[in-house]
Amino acid sequence: MRSVVRFLSAAMLIAVAFTATSQQIAHVDPTRFGKPEPICTIRGVEVRPVLQVIVSSLQSAKFQITQTNGDLGQAEAKVTDEEGENRVIVWLEWDIAKPGQQFKIFFVGARFVKFFGKTELQRLLLSATDEERYFGKVRTALISAAFNKG
Repeated sequence: MRSVVRFLSAAMLIAVAFTATSQQIAHVDPTRFGKPEPICTIRGVEVRPVLQVIVSSLQSAKFQITQTNGDLGQAEAKVTDEEGENRVIVWLEWDIAKPGQQFKIFFVGARFVKFFGKTELQRLLLSATDEERYFGKVRTALISAAFNKG
């Protein structure tokens, strides 16, 4: 009888442990829900010349261009350091208020680092201070280029 009670107790413990580990822990996402806001506007009548201004700005901020798509008005770039890399995506959309004359510039950046036990770089959740530290200069370079273009 004792062995049956022990077996059932062990089985219940295993079942409870398995149930607890299979459930995901919920975390609150602090990110605002909605469309991203443009960082600035830039005058232009054609996508490719404006995209070249974006690419030059990224390169001047020491980012290596990893992909461009003139049809989408999009550029991707990264900069690597000893701890990981910063990746950015910059894209253009026509300004509805001034179509054919002006684009909105959108920007998103992420920090990727190596974690113990992982083979691929993993994306970090950054504070506003860290976002500014990693991406403030490149964001400023893009805004300055747009301002200087006219």
